[in-house]
Amino acid sequence: MPEGKKSVMFRFWLASDEKTLSSGDIDLLRERLLKKLEFVLGAKLRY
Repeated sequence: MPEGKKSVMFRFWLASDEKTLSSGDIDLLRERLLKKLEFVLGAKLRY
């Protein structure tokens, strides 16, 4: 890990009281979450 960087792992669950989530729903929510984490924390996804 480069100096000044941190490695963080988290897990989240997605659910809806209204319907079964489709792959498209999940992909959209995942992208929105990653963009928010990048904006607020400067987080970047590692592959």
